[in-house]
Amino acid sequence: MRPRQPSFNYLVGTRDDRFRDSRVTFDLTFAILKEMLDDIVVLDEAELEEGVRAALRYTHNLAEGSGAAPLAAAKKYEGKLAGKKIGCVMSGGNIDMRTLARCMDIQSAHAEP
Repeated sequence: MRPRQPSFNYLVGTRDDRFRDSRVTFDLTFAILKEMLDDIVVLDEAELEEGVRAALRYTHNLAEGSGAAPLAAAKKYEGKLAGKKIGCVMSGGNIDMRTLARCMDIQSAHAEP
């Protein structure tokens, strides 16, 4: 069996631990993703933080940024997803108090929809 060689990806420049530490993919995984995915949603820090707030507000679950990323991506693509049934896998509750406080200390977080 040939050892897997890492390939660079571009999920860097974030404060989220899971994304920040995911700087490489492996050829096998990347080949499968390339073949099977229709699209990739790119999220910025503000969108990840809004995902954390939305998870708390609508599901009453605490998620770190990477765990709430599917919810944030669905929000970003809401026009494409309107009228469709979708599922978002929310995982990862390893958010520290400083990050949670930063996410929640934004004016829009206090406004209920």
